[in-house]
Amino acid sequence: MLTNIPTYFKMLRDSNFSRFLRKLRDGMPRSKNGSKGKTLKLVNLFLAGERLLPFEGSYVAVSLLPPLGSESFLQFVRTQGQNIFADGKPVRMAAPISLSLAMTNRCNYDCMHCGVHLVITARELTAQEWIKTTRTLLDMGSAYFALTGGEPLLRDDLERIISDGFDDRATTFLFSNGKTLTRSRARSLKSSGLFGLCVSLDSVNPEIHNKMRGDEKAFDHALAAISNTRASGLYTLAQAVVYKNQLDRRKLFKLAKLARSQGAHEFRIMKPARAGTLINCEEEGVFYDEADDEFVRKLQYQANRRWDMPKVTVFPFSEIGKFHCNAGVRHSYITAQGDWTPCDFIPMSFGNVLEDNMRTIWRRMNDAVGIPKRSCWSRDLAPHLCGKRWPLKPEESGKLACMFRDKEIAKTS
Repeated sequence: MLTNIPTYFKMLRDSNFSRFLRKLRDGMPRSKNGSKGKTLKLVNLFLAGERLLPFEGSYVAVSLLPPLGSESFLQFVRTQGQNIFADGKPVRMAAPISLSLAMTNRCNYDCMHCGVHLVITARELTAQEWIKTTRTLLDMGSAYFALTGGEPLLRDDLERIISDGFDDRATTFLFSNGKTLTRSRARSLKSSGLFGLCVSLDSVNPEIHNKMRGDEKAFDHALAAISNTRASGLYTLAQAVVYKNQLDRRKLFKLAKLARSQGAHEFRIMKPARAGTLINCEEEGVFYDEADDEFVRKLQYQANRRWDMPKVTVFPFSEIGKFHCNAGVRHSYITAQGDWTPCDFIPMSFGNVLEDNMRTIWRRMNDAVGIPKRSCWSRDLAPHLCGKRWPLKPEESGKLACMFRDKEIAKTS
């Protein structure tokens, strides 16, 4: 798209990026049949519908993955190996390439779609336990980490976890409601090595956003947090959970522009998952169907062709639409108590990082799950999770995962 042309010229003149491309070429696995077509198809899929953004010596294409030009992107490629070409086949990975890590279950909001308070809670991992866990994950081959909660900013040792737990093999994002994010805290996070920070911003209407987040000043806090994030030098992302009945192109573009006016590099649309407090939801106007997925896919293309918009990413397209649901295959989640599950929407533990060998837990999960699913796996698992104590124990999780192993899940939401 035309909006990428200035960035392409910048990449051509960038000697550091040229060196990165040589490293990428040398480390990129060759498809076993020697076909260059598969590699070109993969590159086209990766860039489809994406606005390329230069940021601090790298280039953000899909913000759900490490940026081009970074050491973490090279780690991402190395870890995948031949699995990068696996299409519809069981994927055997040495490690998940991306993880969400719940820094805490504590939160200062009560969001209507969140289920963190429904999970069994116990002692949370200490900073040193998180550092040991993340260093092991890096050595296994993981490359992208989303630090979530609860509200991760409620930990006053967060900077220590980031600075001591990660190195240049990792791209780290923090996801926050923004309530307590001062400019000085944002700068402290930047100094610790954090790459980017995402702030929840669900509507241009303060009353709607405040209702969704359960706080009468949530909207004001979110706008201030976006501004503070950008001023600190962090990659700045605003994210909205958008229900089916909120899929209005004009309103979503207005919301993206609002985020940009506060300093956001990127605006991301998330669709609600059948999980947490929504696991039993049967209301119309919440979950997407195929027509809605196509609507938001087109919306991403339309937005990223416009010069007056920030980079726009639609999770149903940039993640699941391109690469399918990789929960337990290339992606996973670790709770604040150390339980390792396929995804933050799937409370099925395959072991605890404080009690079991981490490579053994990952192999157990990866073997049980099998192949990526065509749509969000949480929808099909929901009936089997209702009424259970979360997270499920490893034995029960394994049996449930094997029911769906290597099966395509119907492409509906």
